[in-house]
Amino acid sequence: MRKLTQRSGLLARTALRLLIAKPPRDLPTEPPVLIGGLGGSGSRAIVMLLRRAGWAMGEWIGWDTLDSVPLIFFHGRWLRRLYIYEEAPVRARHRAGQQLRRAAELHRGDQGAPWGWKHTTSALMLPLHTEVYPALRFVHLIRDGRDMALATPHGLMGKERGFLRLDPHDLIAAQLQLWTMNHNRAADDAATHCAKGHYLEIRYEDLCARPADTVRQLFAFVGAPEELVDKAAGDVKPSPGIGRWRSQADAIKARANDSFWDAMRRFGYI
Repeated sequence: MRKLTQRSGLLARTALRLLIAKPPRDLPTEPPVLIGGLGGSGSRAIVMLLRRAGWAMGEWIGWDTLDSVPLIFFHGRWLRRLYIYEEAPVRARHRAGQQLRRAAELHRGDQGAPWGWKHTTSALMLPLHTEVYPALRFVHLIRDGRDMALATPHGLMGKERGFLRLDPHDLIAAQLQLWTMNHNRAADDAATHCAKGHYLEIRYEDLCARPADTVRQLFAFVGAPEELVDKAAGDVKPSPGIGRWRSQADAIKARANDSFWDAMRRFGYI
């Protein structure tokens, strides 16, 4: 309870600082690395790996998720209004861009480059993020959608469930829908908005099964020293939940639609 209270206090202070913030400063920094995807997919491991490589991933982060607290507030404020980015008013896009830079500034603090943040919902607002940071590098972490259907309900299963038009009655079906929508949208937007060579897909199962190869790919993508790969790969601890879907395979099959299976093929799971 104490940790929850502390986290609520952090969020409240972040909200206040963003609302009264001066315009963001023009800080001479390297473009950030963004870790996105879907909460509960193992993206914390990417944060730890980048920290091992010397990346500043923020100190103002959730104690359990390692998500950036300023970015949590920012996306809570703007996700609905900018979900269909091309239809959003120009004024709103400009204001959101300023607040995104301010949130990133609060997250980064006085730490030096290189830097980045993890907030999985950022994957749903990639057009804005790449407009503010054109050279941003996006690490898209993906985990088997069947396992994710049985995970702890994602935060978007709450008040955003109706907004995203997810099944209101069946949690497993809703989580399958969220996985499909989230990852397809992230991959599509990355293909359109990320600079060439600035998008990397990583499957969590590959990270666990072939840690050295996957960490080498990640470090090459962000420009981290290759000599750190083996030591960092030794920190990877596979989740015991990999393959948990097999215990409810029939239930998942009954709820999964063609769009889900198409996405599973797209990301190499079938």
